[in-house]
Amino acid sequence: PAAHRRNRTITDPFEPGSTLKPITMAAVLDGRHASKDTIVFCEQGAMELATGDTLRDTKPHGWLTASEVMSNSSNIGMVKMARTLKRGEFYESLRSFGFGTRTGMGLPAESAGLLRQARDWSERSLATIAIGQEISVTAVQLLQAFGAIANGGLLMAPRLLAQVRGADGG
Repeated sequence: PAAHRRNRTITDPFEPGSTLKPITMAAVLDGRHASKDTIVFCEQGAMELATGDTLRDTKPHGWLTASEVMSNSSNIGMVKMARTLKRGEFYESLRSFGFGTRTGMGLPAESAGLLRQARDWSERSLATIAIGQEISVTAVQLLQAFGAIANGGLLMAPRLLAQVRGADGG
């Protein structure tokens, strides 16, 4: 069946959730809005948003450094870090990681995922996107973004290889 021939790694976008937090933190650090030692108060695990909704962490945290926000995967800490960014700045950073566009690997039916223009964001969007909601990505886009972090900021299009051979042909 056609469904069995679909390459879900490039065709099926999903909300990345907490896997987007390193990308958010990279945007904050790259914009020099914080350092790994910057501290934020994580509200003991519950913070009310301007929309009246409550954002929660899985367990209560007080003061955390940016590094601890990452190691504890604190939603509240990440949202507070992301709020140092302007909407347009955060949007452009996400685009520079390849979100909202196809990877360029040349496979048919590749999805661009979903990253709405910053001008279309709600009052809540910056916060929810910071923790991987209100955005959709493909598995290959997420791998490409982490590859950019590993490559010191260089975004490279993924490539498919049939095989890898050494100098001796093996």
